[in-house]
Amino acid sequence: MAHSTDFPTQAVVAPFNINPQIIMWDPATYPDVKVIGDLKEPGVKVRYFQGAAYMDYFTSTNILDKKQVDDTYDGAPASFIAAGGKDAQQGFGTAEPYFYEKVLKDWMKPVAYQYVHDAGWTAYAQSLGATPTNITKYDSCLKALVPVIQQAAVDYLASADTANAIILDAVNQYNNGWVYDAGQATAAVAKMQSDKLIANSPDGTLGSFDEQRVTDFIKVATPVFTATGSKVKEGLMAEDIVTNKYIDPSIKLG
Repeated sequence: MAHSTDFPTQAVVAPFNINPQIIMWDPATYPDVKVIGDLKEPGVKVRYFQGAAYMDYFTSTNILDKKQVDDTYDGAPASFIAAGGKDAQQGFGTAEPYFYEKVLKDWMKPVAYQYVHDAGWTAYAQSLGATPTNITKYDSCLKALVPVIQQAAVDYLASADTANAIILDAVNQYNNGWVYDAGQATAAVAKMQSDKLIANSPDGTLGSFDEQRVTDFIKVATPVFTATGSKVKEGLMAEDIVTNKYIDPSIKLG
């Protein structure tokens, strides 16, 4: 959306039904905080990666206050630990809740969280797409590829062990500081299913886009992107940025 004027693209498949990004906090410190918006009144500092559009949405709609958000989050747990539960931060529902409770020795207790999706920022996460020119150019390829991506998601949820072993091996070989173990990989798959992060769309198909949801998101996101200097295409419609043309409607979660 943000580049719908200067660099338009169209997404062809949605691996995630719900964006796994979360804002998390310490429930022991803030027992009355149930959703992201509850962090506003006590003025809890919320750390996030600079440039996150969902945070612009939260502050522009008064879900959070600009003075309480901090864009210095770097992915490491050090600041959260140092704050002793006083600060909140971004994360992924498939990663941090398990890691902080089960692996991180300096914490080892639950965190509470809400998905940014459930707080109103309903963008599809990690959708795959291309420029209109390349979609036309690689039409036959996409007709073959997109159903493979759909089926891969179905197969992964049914039996994730092989794929997870490859992921864990890559983590060990790259050794770039990312901590990830078999327990976390297994927990992530369970979370994808229980929280419907990967799930059938309203049309009953895995990987398709709900055009009404996209239409509604355009209305929500246009003023956010415009306020940050992006030039959203005038009259932008769902079919401009997503297509279900390549989706195989027979592929779904049982």
